[in-house]
Amino acid sequence: MASRVLIQNITVLTFRPFTLLLSILLGAPALAAQTSYSDGPAPDELTLSGAFISLAKGEKRALTRASLRALPGITHRNLRPVTPLEPADLELLPITAFLAAHPLAPEADMLVLRANDRWRSYWTREFIETRRPWLLLAIDGKTPAEGWPQIPAHAEALAPYVANVPPENAPPDWDGATPAHGLADSTQVIELIAVKQADYFAPLYSGALATPSPLVSEGRRLFLANCINCHQGPGGVGGNLSRRPYMILQTHANYNADYIRQFVANPKKFMPETIMPAHPKFTSADYDAMIAFFKATPPEPPPATP
Repeated sequence: MASRVLIQNITVLTFRPFTLLLSILLGAPALAAQTSYSDGPAPDELTLSGAFISLAKGEKRALTRASLRALPGITHRNLRPVTPLEPADLELLPITAFLAAHPLAPEADMLVLRANDRWRSYWTREFIETRRPWLLLAIDGKTPAEGWPQIPAHAEALAPYVANVPPENAPPDWDGATPAHGLADSTQVIELIAVKQADYFAPLYSGALATPSPLVSEGRRLFLANCINCHQGPGGVGGNLSRRPYMILQTHANYNADYIRQFVANPKKFMPETIMPAHPKFTSADYDAMIAFFKATPPEPPPATP
């Protein structure tokens, strides 16, 4: 339920800001924090899937925390795991060290981080090389089973894994976002999925979106940069923290567009208890572009019931 932002010289996991861009458009209350692992592997495991060299097509593999802690390259840093908490000894596994042991297949150029709360983060090869992100394995030597803190304001779990970027690789003007796919950090990580970007995001660039107008193209850019972490786009691509399928955004765009503008601009006016902040950065032209993007694709059916 919280967004993750980095501040220079301190590791910060604060409450999700701008990427909750349309999260409660139907007037639903904020979601309760999920602290179970019903949507993932055992609490101490990390699933690998997709285009890793060691995996056969369609195969998934669960790695134990013990196996990750045994990899070369582990570092220890005295940092705050979460903004309100005191600094602690963080046992960190650089993703570059992880990929040395579990390399991507040649065709894979992006890691998708799937979280237990339905958040997703997206790290390209270039992002991994320049920002040098890591996975948090232990806090003061303790695993989650031995006692990890929670994000206080919403009692959100950090476990099973936290992914973030070292403070020295987060310049002062950096907002925590990757170049094109929303915020980079993630709590409650349960799976790393190796993909080819062009294939993964294909539904956003095919069909009616293959040759978009300049307005629709700009709306797609804004959606990818601000919404894809917790909102599904065309074809169900993206996170689903909001639990709002893309058809909901399409419906509002077609029949209730003014509500999108007003709610996103000042959500607490409509729902005082929401954790979604106001979005003063979006201009009238931005809203025009995002609404045009939502309207550009044919109506999608609701997702299948699990």
